[in-house]
Amino acid sequence: MKWTQEQGIAFESARECITALMAIFTADLVQAEAEHGADSRQALAINAEITALFKERSGLTPTDVEGVARTLAAYAPLVREGLAERRNRQLLAA
Repeated sequence: MKWTQEQGIAFESARECITALMAIFTADLVQAEAEHGADSRQALAINAEITALFKERSGLTPTDVEGVARTLAAYAPLVREGLAERRNRQLLAA
């Protein structure tokens, strides 16, 4: 099935948004494992979130306009917040 350029751009943006959120959660996972151990409840919960995001990203298609829009609406604010939080931590540490 063909899709428009706009659908393709939105699809790639949604995938990148999920990828960025996975990276943020991966940093959280590393910290949780260091502080509480790899088998801690916190680390296991974060790992489950990463796995769910991976599955969601794999299921996205360019022609699923509603799914792509829902992904961007749900995750873009979380990515912005996560990146801002990390920037603030870096500024405080410097």
